[in-house]
Amino acid sequence: MRTLFTAGILAALAAPLNAQWNPNTAVNSLVSVGVTDDLQAITGPSGRTYVAMFQPGATSTTPWLQILNEQGVPQLGTNGIQFNNTTPMSTYTVTWDMRLDAQEHVYIGFTGTGNTDAVVHRLDSTGSHVWSPSGVALGQGYDVKLLPLANGDVMTGWIDANGGGAKLRKIAANGSFAWPAAITVPSPTGTGQVNIGEMLEYSNGDVLVIYYVRASFGPSALPYAQRYTAAGVGVWPQPKALTNGWYVYSNRRFPLTQRGDTAYFGMAAASGLDLQCKVQRINPLGGLPWGVNGKEFSTLANMYERNLTLVIAPDDHYMYVAAEVTPTSQGQMGTMIQKLH
Repeated sequence: MRTLFTAGILAALAAPLNAQWNPNTAVNSLVSVGVTDDLQAITGPSGRTYVAMFQPGATSTTPWLQILNEQGVPQLGTNGIQFNNTTPMSTYTVTWDMRLDAQEHVYIGFTGTGNTDAVVHRLDSTGSHVWSPSGVALGQGYDVKLLPLANGDVMTGWIDANGGGAKLRKIAANGSFAWPAAITVPSPTGTGQVNIGEMLEYSNGDVLVIYYVRASFGPSALPYAQRYTAAGVGVWPQPKALTNGWYVYSNRRFPLTQRGDTAYFGMAAASGLDLQCKVQRINPLGGLPWGVNGKEFSTLANMYERNLTLVIAPDDHYMYVAAEVTPTSQGQMGTMIQKLH
């Protein structure tokens, strides 16, 4: 899959981290006085904002957490708290995940780049550890993905750093493993590298897992879906191919939402030199009523589309989808909005 947009390099600047609460947009609220080069932030229903960040040092980078109240005031000092000081880190990070549950427990899963140990932390809304301060060790792995569950458990996914493929394992609310061992997500083609993508929970505690199968070292991959029981058993006899020959980037995050137990997966996908956004509907029994490639975001010719977002309206009747678009000449760029029933 080729990216058809002019490549841009996002350089992280060594500077204090700021956010915006003041109505005067020229004045920002200080989140951390430490330099930061990798961060994620989530705002919870209480209005508190949780910021996980990695701060670089001479020999390693360290993970920190800051919590801002609804007025944007830091609750954990001027720099936040270092929530892990045991997992060896190098001077860089790899892809990691941060999630918030309904009670505003913070889940952070990352790879210790000093030895490839993958760990998951659970902290409460005040920044206190719920589990061990060293986290729950998944083993050596990359690209940790998290899904907090309604009963307090959390589903985890990652890539085995030792070549064992993509893994899933549930952690119980108390920090113990709910399954005796991790399960491997197999490639439906029998070949290729599997990456765990997005996950959501069904009303009965089952979990939908979107995953990607790469044919080579590059990120270009075909998307699939499988439903797993609470015990980690695949429900559908075969995983569901979400496209017919349209590839996605397996190192990107894509929106996955639900209306009841019906799931909607948005993606920017490419076939040859054509890059289009699509929404695939996945019924609870695994049916794909919107066809093998889902619904097109737009049928306009000579347009490329990417960076899709989607949300279900409060009345639950419609879905709104937005995407960046550019003519094939790539001389301009804008945003379009689509409405789906």
